[in-house]
Amino acid sequence: FEVGVPEEPMQFFNFSSSLFTTLNDEKQAIEGTPRRLEPSPCLNMTRLLGLRFCGQLSLPIGYRDLHSPFYPLSGPASYSISMQRTDPKLTKYQLLAERLSTEDENRYDVIATMSTPGATWERNFDTNVTLWLKEDGKLFTLSTGALGTKFGTFEAIYNNNTHALNLTYSAKDAVYGH
Repeated sequence: FEVGVPEEPMQFFNFSSSLFTTLNDEKQAIEGTPRRLEPSPCLNMTRLLGLRFCGQLSLPIGYRDLHSPFYPLSGPASYSISMQRTDPKLTKYQLLAERLSTEDENRYDVIATMSTPGATWERNFDTNVTLWLKEDGKLFTLSTGALGTKFGTFEAIYNNNTHALNLTYSAKDAVYGH
């Protein structure tokens, strides 16, 4: 199937708070402290996805002012996350998935690919997923890669007897596990 990419920036999440006082049915906004924490970081994923994700945070800082209350009563706050297309020729993601046949009826192997046909940079990602339901536990693995480069493998093993969960992520030169 295909997923379209919006031409205009798109907001995923927007949270804001406003403070008011009410006296005799009159509402008056509380401006709060003038000092604010207002970072606006962006994660540029142009080469990987053709997108940029940005966050915006605005928090009042009233802890050093002896005459203002502590957060959340020190003024309005807001937080938002948005996405913007950075590859001008990117119009869609094409997703294909295929389940492979296995000899074990409790094992499920799936190969999925994602591509961006017609984009400035042709992106092709491959993912292999395995779910194996054994008598003594369950095994889940996920590995991804692109252009012959393996990004890494995530593996989760659950033991039905001990209820232990072993999580491992391995990349080219490192293995992380718990």
